[in-house]
Amino acid sequence: MKIITLCLSLSTSILAAEDIEQARTPLEKAMVEAHMKEAQANFATACISLNRDVQQKRIVVYSVVSSTKSGVTNLSGFSVQTIYHPELSANYQKVSGSYMAHYNSCLLDFALAQYADGNKALGIGLVQLLSQAEPELEWSSTRISPIPVKSILTTLEANDTSITEMLKEAARDWHQREKDYKPRS
Repeated sequence: MKIITLCLSLSTSILAAEDIEQARTPLEKAMVEAHMKEAQANFATACISLNRDVQQKRIVVYSVVSSTKSGVTNLSGFSVQTIYHPELSANYQKVSGSYMAHYNSCLLDFALAQYADGNKALGIGLVQLLSQAEPELEWSSTRISPIPVKSILTTLEANDTSITEMLKEAARDWHQREKDYKPRS
């Protein structure tokens, strides 16, 4: 159960754990531990925010591509706002523990879950927006090699069943996040 967002968190944690062991000074260890906690906090915050956004039927897509049109799109009853800001692009790293990376990755899971649950128009529409906003975004798990978002989009649009297992895992992951990160009042 390791989609791209979990891959990011776990990779960061594993690498950081290895770095802690190899760290030579207490300061280096403290810096690595702080980075791990920051990535974990960003993941939790992104999950909570996306859950809230889904409940309110208003979603954000964060863009790292300046040519992506910022604005609001209506998809299957959801208001989807695409946001580009130069700072997002300037500080973009394909593999990072940033809030934006976690949010967009969780949003990809939500989109794939929607497609798998029968709301294909919403699923494809969100994947299309994500592929324009963050073209290097990928989905993966412990059993499935990374699949670029543009390949996912092509497969969904063709109604190709070759990604059925990926859709099942993404839907399972999303539905688990709905439970685990439900905003509390």
